[in-house]
Amino acid sequence: MNNSVRDVLRITFASTLFFLLGLFLFGYYRETHTAGDKLEYSRLYVEAFKIIVISFFVALIGILVPARLREVQLGFERSKESRIAYSKAKTGVAYLPLQICSLNFAGAVDFIQRVHFEKHQAELYSSDLEKYVEHLGVDAGEWGEEHYQRLFAYRTVLEKLAGNWDSTPQHERIELLLKARADDQVKRKEHHKKDTIG
Repeated sequence: MNNSVRDVLRITFASTLFFLLGLFLFGYYRETHTAGDKLEYSRLYVEAFKIIVISFFVALIGILVPARLREVQLGFERSKESRIAYSKAKTGVAYLPLQICSLNFAGAVDFIQRVHFEKHQAELYSSDLEKYVEHLGVDAGEWGEEHYQRLFAYRTVLEKLAGNWDSTPQHERIELLLKARADDQVKRKEHHKKDTIG
């Protein structure tokens, strides 16, 4: 619940207490300082009390229901955005060799930067990311580090071929990229970790 909703709730509680206190003081004054039909006034006090209490609950519902609906909607939108960010990062790294082997050098570098950026976007949603990677047997930090290491391996291939990437045939590019992936997977196995990237 955000601060403005809390402020409105505080004002609603304070107003209700103020009116109930006013009713009590008025009733107390009326009962102690006047004579007359006290039964009629007692009924009037009960009706006023009912109106104040019912108004309080109506106001409470009018505040809390829209606030909760907005909270649920924002949660859904955040979940959707986090899932999209995770999916872009994961599939971006998984399909990166196929994507960049057909690009020129500048396009390949740009693509790796974009996938790296998408990895960081996914990491912004750390609590959701924890849920998404749980089935892989890693936490969000390990997932991010694995993606970085794989991107680093691909970037290293590009750096080695910086001068002649554009003249290197596509089949050689993909072989070098797949070898970089296999080397990264071997490193993971040496540390008794499974490949969670693909």
